[in-house]
Amino acid sequence: IRRYVKFMKSYFMQWKTQRNKKHRSERRKVILQMEVEQLTIQEETIQVKNYQQAESYRVQSQVKKKNSKLLKRFFLRQMSLALARWSQAMHDQQVKEKKAQAILERMRESQVRSCF
Repeated sequence: IRRYVKFMKSYFMQWKTQRNKKHRSERRKVILQMEVEQLTIQEETIQVKNYQQAESYRVQSQVKKKNSKLLKRFFLRQMSLALARWSQAMHDQQVKEKKAQAILERMRESQVRSCF
């Protein structure tokens, strides 16, 4: 009977240690899986953040390019309008001077005629 009790004790202890080993290994597996999932989630969030930053930078650069193009167009339009106004003013001035010269010529001619 003592041998049997001893055998049963040893058998129970072996079974207990094996069971504990199994549970430990399962716990380790679960913990490792959770860590791997956390790492993949972190990696994905980092990738998403990097993508978002790159996208926002790309959009900002496009907006800057567009704004600079629009500004260039605006300044070119303003310059061309100013040139057009200036040339129109110069033309008007020349027309006025010609008219004044023509009036002066008529007045001189009329004075010369009235003298004779």
